[in-house]
Amino acid sequence: MSSELIKETFPLKLAPDLKRELPCVTLSGTDKQIASFVMLGHVKLNHKCAKLLIDRIRSEGLLDEFDMLVTIEA
Repeated sequence: MSSELIKETFPLKLAPDLKRELPCVTLSGTDKQIASFVMLGHVKLNHKCAKLLIDRIRSEGLLDEFDMLVTIEA
């Protein structure tokens, strides 16, 4: 596995004002890499994702169809 092909971080851009560099890790026994992060406790990220989600639901004309939206963390 060539070290030039390995990215140390993965740029995550959720919005123009919300960018993160996620660390990449190699999956054991493979040459595959993943970048992951935990949203729990990340207030700015959760707020931005909620706004983007509600904007999308509104644009689809579904906002009045629901009282609550429930998602899972893990």
